[in-house]
Amino acid sequence: MEHLPLVFVPGMPERFHKNYREACVFVSEFSHMFSLSNDSLMVDPVYVEFSRKWQLSAYFSIQKKHVIAVLEDFERGKPLDAARGSESNGTRPSTPAPKPQVEQDVLQIKHREGLLTEHAARAVWAIQQCWTSNVYLEALAAKFWQLSIQILLWYQQAASQCVQQLIQSNASKSSAQALESHELDELLHHMHDMFAMREVAMEQTRAICRVVPGTDNGSCGISAGLESAVGQALAPLDDTSNKAADHISSTITAPSTTTLASHLRRTTSQFRHTNRPPP
Repeated sequence: MEHLPLVFVPGMPERFHKNYREACVFVSEFSHMFSLSNDSLMVDPVYVEFSRKWQLSAYFSIQKKHVIAVLEDFERGKPLDAARGSESNGTRPSTPAPKPQVEQDVLQIKHREGLLTEHAARAVWAIQQCWTSNVYLEALAAKFWQLSIQILLWYQQAASQCVQQLIQSNASKSSAQALESHELDELLHHMHDMFAMREVAMEQTRAICRVVPGTDNGSCGISAGLESAVGQALAPLDDTSNKAADHISSTITAPSTTTLASHLRRTTSQFRHTNRPPP
């Protein structure tokens, strides 16, 4: 172990992932070959020292930064093809930078899932990234699950903020301008994705249950608990969807009701100074 320090370097995540998976397979086959129980293996000094070499928390932090960077850079409008470092030059390890491939993956997700907004597509990409075979490690299942919930919360907050901004911008326009504004289309897109994300998120959760040991169909309680956590994370979207629907309906009906109200006020004013009651 002392002669192979780079094997345990988490700053090179792809290599670290490959080495850790191979080490897990080796330990499993070794213990099976000599009929070693997990309890006896866990207390062996050599195995304990070997396990400590793997900085799993640092590896998770790097992968988390990569996922969050894609979401935050989109929020700030930064290009995702800006290089931030490379792990192939043998120099000091660095956090992997978002690459143009991310844009292609997000576009494919939009088409495959029928999503209309970047926020929803990027949230789905980020969750899938946590559980892809070249990123996920079984020992980090709990942390990747927590990150998945954080991503759903990010989407919920980002979508709610966008809807609020669109409503405020549209409400500041005249009735005719508001009706023809692109903001109504964008509100409809967000409403569509807020409903779609519930189903997509549940499908992702069921896929996660097939990956994580102990959460498959045989453990209905755990699976139901995970789905409940997803539902709670997205629950505020109901109120956001209702606000968007109310604004769209009021904007569409405003021109006709405004004209009708104007006629009624004019008719009433004509009878105001007479002895006759208004019709």
